[in-house]
Amino acid sequence: MIGKLPSGKYRVRVKHRGKVVAPKSFVRLRDAQRWEDEQRRRIDLGVWVDPRRGERLVADVASEWLASRRGQVSSSTWTTDKHFVTHLTPTLGNLPIGQVTRARVESALGELISAGRARSSVQRLAAVLSGIFGYAVREQIIVSNPCAGVRVPPGAGKPPRSVSPLSRDELHDVVAAQRAFSLSGAAVTLFLGLTGLRWGELRSLRVADVQQAPVPAVRISVSPSDGHAEKVPRGRRRRLVPLVPEAWSIVEPLLDGRSPRDYVFTSPQGDQLNESNWKRSVRWESTAMGAECTIFGTRSPIWCCRAAST
Repeated sequence: MIGKLPSGKYRVRVKHRGKVVAPKSFVRLRDAQRWEDEQRRRIDLGVWVDPRRGERLVADVASEWLASRRGQVSSSTWTTDKHFVTHLTPTLGNLPIGQVTRARVESALGELISAGRARSSVQRLAAVLSGIFGYAVREQIIVSNPCAGVRVPPGAGKPPRSVSPLSRDELHDVVAAQRAFSLSGAAVTLFLGLTGLRWGELRSLRVADVQQAPVPAVRISVSPSDGHAEKVPRGRRRRLVPLVPEAWSIVEPLLDGRSPRDYVFTSPQGDQLNESNWKRSVRWESTAMGAECTIFGTRSPIWCCRAAST
């Protein structure tokens, strides 16, 4: 039903089962008729959603979505999602969720690319947005997901960083410098460099994961980040990493008197290793070839690399 108001606007009142479910005003009669037809079409198809529910802010729905994911995803994934949700407000967070269109999403992502944000970060944000709007569809807050089919523009991006692994001699030079500050910390550096283990894999290594026969090796089955629960390694594949004699000579003495569930590498206090504390103990910034040598942690199995000259 469409009626004309004293102001000259057209008032639409869509009824369903004798109840007004969707009132809205328009300046033009044509727009009012089109909107009324669309609401009735959705009611007939059984996909109608009260437009008033779409007046909720994106930021509020995002907070609900985030709360619904707690315990459903890993703690590290949830923390990453939370980080991106907190950055929604400047772009889309203060908008009514029902007013967000695909064009507006693409525009917001394009602005981030133009501002110099890494494309990988913008892609992650796009995935978070899609999850939020998908949740809104399931909860019948909006009819469709405006992120469906959205593509992140390529942008200029940053040139790929060229790296090369440290040679054995360079690795031993680093370890020799670190031994002046911490023998146990330097041993961790050497073991990482000889095996290529990720930081999370080394810190979660237990006595039961070490074998001597038929060949010395360690079994990698979990790879937690600092402060997060243990999880399967990247790619969800467990693997056996053989140990060269030098690596075995590091780990063998650490097994004596330990129970199978004990961690192999621990802090001086016997706690599980923490990356920041370990780096401090070996004076990482001053001993590891300065800024040219870095630890890639869980991002690369090639642990100790230096930037190649350009």
